[in-house]
Amino acid sequence: MKMPEKGWDEKTQSVVVKVTEHWIVSVAPMIFNDRVLLTSREEYPWTWTAGWCYDKGGAAGLAAAVWDPETEREPIGYKKVAADARGIRGVEPSMAWVDEVSDYLTGNNDPSDRE
Repeated sequence: MKMPEKGWDEKTQSVVVKVTEHWIVSVAPMIFNDRVLLTSREEYPWTWTAGWCYDKGGAAGLAAAVWDPETEREPIGYKKVAADARGIRGVEPSMAWVDEVSDYLTGNNDPSDRE
């Protein structure tokens, strides 16, 4: 997939601010706020990985412009985290919930069966 260039990106309906080695940083206009979007290069243009909300007026664009997603976890000055699919830094994703759901569906409620 060809990576977007800076400026308006029709595929994601957002303004691409920068493209780094692993990430695409863009700003999407929303109804009541603006959102800085972080998209993995592998997932572009189908979905975004994380998003942060800002008041209207340009703060999102400025935060996106100075943010380096390769070295910093999140941009500065946001008012709300819309989503972050990267998980918590330093914590491996857990699939334990799959065992719990499976046990529930099969009626096995004995925790000693779990490793």
